Amino acid sequence: MKKVLSCLLLILPFLGFGQKYAFQSYSTEEGLPQTQVTAFCEDDDGYLWVGTLGGLAKFNGKDFTTFSPKDGLLNNRIQTLFLDSGRLWVGHDGGISCLEKNTFKSIALPGSEKSRNVTKILRYKGRIIVCAERGGGLFELVGNKLMPVALPVEEGFSERSVKSIRAAAIVGEYLYLATRLGILKTKDLKTFVYEEGIEKGDLGSFYGVEVNEKEIFFVSYNNGIFRKNIRTGKILHHPKSEKLNAILGCELDNKGILWLYSHSSNHVLRFSTTKKFDQISEASGLPEKSEVDCIYSDLSGNIWIGLRGKGMFRFPGEQFKCYDRSNGFKSDLFLSGFEGKNGAFYFGSFDAGLIKRERDGSTHEIKVGSLTVWAAQANVDGANWFGTGAGLVSLDANDEMTTYTEEDGVPGFKVSAFYKVGPREMYIGGNAGISRYKNGVLTKLHDVDSLEVGTVRGFVMIDDVLVFATNLGLFQFKDRKISTYRNVESVTYSITKDKFRNIWFGTEEGLYRIRENKIEQVELRSDPGSNFINFINERDGRLYVGSNNGLFVVSDLNSNEPTIRRFGLSEGVINLETNLNSGFFDSKGNFWFGTASGLVCFDVHLEEKKREVPKIQLRSILLNYQNFNFGDYSADLDEDGFPRSLNLPYSKNNLIFELDGISLANHNGLCYQFLLEGLNEKWSPLSTNPVITFTSLPAGEYLLRMRSVDMDGQESKELVIPFTIRPAFYKTWWFIALSALIFGGLVLLFFRFRLKRINEANEKEKLEFKSRLLSLEQQSMNASMNRHFVFNSLNSIQYFINTQDRISANKYLTNFAKLIRKNLDTATVDGNMITLEEELERLELYLSLESMRFKDRFDYEISAKGVETDSILIPAMILQPFVENSIIHGILPNQEKKGKISLTVEEENGYLLLAVEDNGIGVNQSITKKVDMEGDHRSKGMEITSKRIDLIQKISNNDISLVGPYEVYNDDRSIKGTRVLLKIPLNNLEN
Repeated sequence: MKKVLSCLLLILPFLGFGQKYAFQSYSTEEGLPQTQVTAFCEDDDGYLWVGTLGGLAKFNGKDFTTFSPKDGLLNNRIQTLFLDSGRLWVGHDGGISCLEKNTFKSIALPGSEKSRNVTKILRYKGRIIVCAERGGGLFELVGNKLMPVALPVEEGFSERSVKSIRAAAIVGEYLYLATRLGILKTKDLKTFVYEEGIEKGDLGSFYGVEVNEKEIFFVSYNNGIFRKNIRTGKILHHPKSEKLNAILGCELDNKGILWLYSHSSNHVLRFSTTKKFDQISEASGLPEKSEVDCIYSDLSGNIWIGLRGKGMFRFPGEQFKCYDRSNGFKSDLFLSGFEGKNGAFYFGSFDAGLIKRERDGSTHEIKVGSLTVWAAQANVDGANWFGTGAGLVSLDANDEMTTYTEEDGVPGFKVSAFYKVGPREMYIGGNAGISRYKNGVLTKLHDVDSLEVGTVRGFVMIDDVLVFATNLGLFQFKDRKISTYRNVESVTYSITKDKFRNIWFGTEEGLYRIRENKIEQVELRSDPGSNFINFINERDGRLYVGSNNGLFVVSDLNSNEPTIRRFGLSEGVINLETNLNSGFFDSKGNFWFGTASGLVCFDVHLEEKKREVPKIQLRSILLNYQNFNFGDYSADLDEDGFPRSLNLPYSKNNLIFELDGISLANHNGLCYQFLLEGLNEKWSPLSTNPVITFTSLPAGEYLLRMRSVDMDGQESKELVIPFTIRPAFYKTWWFIALSALIFGGLVLLFFRFRLKRINEANEKEKLEFKSRLLSLEQQSMNASMNRHFVFNSLNSIQYFINTQDRISANKYLTNFAKLIRKNLDTATVDGNMITLEEELERLELYLSLESMRFKDRFDYEISAKGVETDSILIPAMILQPFVENSIIHGILPNQEKKGKISLTVEEENGYLLLAVEDNGIGVNQSITKKVDMEGDHRSKGMEITSKRIDLIQKISNNDISLVGPYEVYNDDRSIKGTRVLLKIPLNNLEN
């Protein structure tokens, strides 16, 4: 053990010790279009619109979407922004632009001068009012034009001065205007008066007007702040001071704090509800030589600061204050610390040894033999104790140092943990086990024969049993022996006990609780960083848990589901990665802990800033992986142009929804979920991917619900889109019913067909017999015709014999014999079919016989040109009755002229045409005289032939048709004779 006098301490020069805030900065590297930020505005969807001198940007908390004159803006030089009923108004140098339904429209100020900045746009009594400086004045939007509003000109002052309007606000029925000369007010845009009680002229150059429920604030450039009580009308004045000087603008936040900024002083002033001014400058975290151009308070209480040439910053609030090299320390890595009795703070660092901060704010370094101070313990046996990388150190009230080594009973060369038991007693942990300090005596409790425990990180006492956490797990010191505890072998960095006697310990894999002798994990978040636990501190029923993803505060410690609250970059923590066992509480209850970028003080007494609830918007919808016209499949579109519902055909069943999560302060932890009702029953797992893809969706009605979830588990309002995918026609009820009907019909037809086939089989024999019967009937009719012809021929022979014309009788008898022979041969032919050549020969014999019988009363002619008569089969004697009719009923009744019979045979269009034509008396006269000419003989030829044709069609299915007999006329419409035509298909006649 060695003692070193305080005179050997290394005293550093005085360093200022000031608090710092973890501003979040955004510049062109993050997508900002330009670094000169001039205006902010938050819209109803939660987007932050940012105006710069290089264009307009829409910010969702992570990404910027930029707009320029190509999108319809008047120009890139933007000065102010205003949201009115969902429409964004943009004030430029020289005019305004308006965004409505994703389209910008621009309107220029009247006149040729282009350098008049639009400083304010607002709606007053239903009218859009535009304010401009540099002699611009006041304008009212009428239609698509900006019409100037006349302003009063004070005697002795220029018109340009009164027309330089820097700000405006509406209070009740009055419109207040901050001008270069003073505060003007009006209630009708016709009569303007200056506010009484506020100076005009050189001291009346005003740059801001803000109002809350009680007061109106008038901010001047060089005459301080005027506050007017709305109820009483009383005006209070805060005059110009060193800080309150050259003010160029102001913003009143939702907590009633007035923020003021100036170009010349490089700081921001806050005028709080306690009527005190507080300064935020470079020492507080603003960049060096910052010129603030605008300040804006969004709906969640975030303060946004726009700088001239250095982008934009978000002020996280005052709950977390940061300390690092920039404000008085020699290190950014702090591993331990405590507040001493006299109010001084001792901080152990990783690379700069021990740093002491006095009550006056000065800091100095104390050499303790090592640059790394792993652990610190205040006030044990009248001294402050520190565990370093080179052993154990104590400092008395005068900071006189005493060092201890392993020879003195220190548990290893590295001391990493303390646990105070009483005023003069504590346990010490190191890389070689544990030791006890009591009443000035160090005793090593871990000898060479003990169980290997690794490096000790923390202690807790449970029923007189010492339990400690190491990199090898949990161990206990009981009955002077060291053994494992609860079989925990994970790398454990911290341990503590709550008022419910639950034991909490942190590992590389998560936070665990031993409750009722059961070990259970309490998951802080699902990501690995949140489950890497670096320290656990307990106070007032709450756990303060440091992780690699920020600070967690756990309450309801005995509940099955404890309440978990996370603090990260958005709340002001300078770095999400905390340091091992670096947490401690000061005398005021503030919680201090180290991070990878500096020391953080958490003021647990301050009211927590309102938690920003995330929001969600649709960015795009793709159908079958392509953009499409929403109107083709939706009858109704929302104000952003997206469909409220979709009705899609079955072939359009691949959908992609691209989402945009909005969280201005905590976008990095944003996740997305969806539930497709009609297909799923549970929400999808949280995902950082904002794209939802559905492929090959079956037909049906769906309801897609989408939401964003931040790291605290807060859910956005759901985005809901119903859509329907119509079924394919072959899946519709009518198609299925029709198919069933057709199938049933086919089954019925099949059975009917089978029944028909059975009936046909039964009827086959009957049909064969009928066919034979028809054939016999054909032969019988043919025989009947032959008998008729024989009777007529015998009469002719008898005639020649009676007239003793032997030559004619012999010739006739010879021809008759030939004809009878042909007829007899025909009667026995199968099917009664003969060649056309044979039929024409028989008709030649018949006509010659009839010509002889009637003594050359007629001539005849047979023509068959181009017809192969020897290869065509026709029914036997099919034409004989028509030739007979021509002779008897057509030619013989006409005694005045010699008759002529023409028999013509032709082929035409696949038919054989057999035509018989005479030059007789015609059909009508023939019918009249028919009975007298026949005498006692009734001709059956035509009747028999008609029956033959019917029977032939039934037997052979030939399409035989008979045309006529019909009369033929001369050119003068006199009767020329009679014609009959028989048409027989050739495909059934070829031999």
